[in-house]
Amino acid sequence: MNLQDAKRIFAESGIQSALVIDDAFDEVAAYDPDDLERAFQLIEEDDDVASAWTALGPERPADPAALEDAVTGDEAVDRALREAREGDASPLQKLSQALYGSVADDRHAMREPLNALEAILTELEITPTKVGSAGAVADERKFPLIFLDYYLGDKGIPSITKSRNRIQEVTALYAADERPIVVLMSSDLNNEKAARKFRDEAELLGCQFKFIPKQKFKEAKLELVSSLADLVAFLPQTRKVGQFVEAWKTALEGARDEFVTGIRQLDLYDYFMIRDKLGQNASGRFGDHVSSLFDGYLRRLVEDRAELRVATASLNKVTFDDRPPAPFIPSEIVTRIADAMAFQSIDADQEKDSPLELGDVFIQDRGRSGGLRAAAVISQACDLEQNKTESLLLIRGTVTKRDGQKMSRNQSNQPILRTDLFRWESKDFIIDWD
Repeated sequence: MNLQDAKRIFAESGIQSALVIDDAFDEVAAYDPDDLERAFQLIEEDDDVASAWTALGPERPADPAALEDAVTGDEAVDRALREAREGDASPLQKLSQALYGSVADDRHAMREPLNALEAILTELEITPTKVGSAGAVADERKFPLIFLDYYLGDKGIPSITKSRNRIQEVTALYAADERPIVVLMSSDLNNEKAARKFRDEAELLGCQFKFIPKQKFKEAKLELVSSLADLVAFLPQTRKVGQFVEAWKTALEGARDEFVTGIRQLDLYDYFMIRDKLGQNASGRFGDHVSSLFDGYLRRLVEDRAELRVATASLNKVTFDDRPPAPFIPSEIVTRIADAMAFQSIDADQEKDSPLELGDVFIQDRGRSGGLRAAAVISQACDLEQNKTESLLLIRGTVTKRDGQKMSRNQSNQPILRTDLFRWESKDFIIDWD
């Protein structure tokens, strides 16, 4: 993707403005106490500097406080000193560098990558609005693209918390279907794991979030523009996903109290009737059955919420004409969600009383020394369903981590019974059955 392609994507997506939040835009004092002391000592020790100072009009200061009063009390003196800082070498320029130098240099260093970002946005015909670490955003516009500094202040936990609170304050003004793409940026952080932790704590949507080290604003312009264009191209889809996630969150929160209130109303006789209807199948399954009933009741309370029905209907209409940008590896939560659909944890002493089926696989972790072992249920399905057996027929298996070099036949070149890929707890395994 070249710059013109990216520019077209931004234009077609209606991205014309961006918000840049960074403490480099905070109002700060022109100098700190150390600078003031340094400038005063220079006047005291250098006659040429002292003469240049008095030539501006004020008297020779008696102490740093008097110097500060002279600078802040006379606009012409302050302006002359500031102009001298960028001028030719002279005693007055030497004094100006001492007074304004360190703060100005720090601000310049902080703003240099942001200036590069502003130039990129301008080239894409996107107008940046720059705000500091506090205060209201300039106007009530909704910005589809927000750049946020990871440290809003000195490095450390307080400034990260300040940054997280700041983005939550801003995004709280947006409806669920108009949430922006948030780009977390930093000059010092280069850690994707920390960036993802920030994303989760700030309750930002994964498909509307990106982390970029600030040096890329200068060193990797095309890479930056291309990756942002990929996100922007799918903004309508991600906003519908965001609306769906927000609706689920709201539905869960609303259903929780109603669910607890409902199940607390059940009397002991209600539980007796539930167990009685299980009949002969009640043995050892009462708790599982009640848990299943609760699960269905909670799901109904959640899915019957009007806002979730609307968001679900909206998500049903989402289409992908092109393939979205993919990470190098799938999100870990995808595996955990899939595992939650496929696996359940059963205590060893409860296995015999659990509703087992033919083909169920057990994995037992015996710790670092014992490793993993597997067993699959091979008792007849009808015996399991009708509780005609008091014992289970199992086939044992050896579990090893999946290895591309692992042979598909044993050393005697005889075929072996194998599950070549068994994915469990975000890891790939092979099971050799006995």
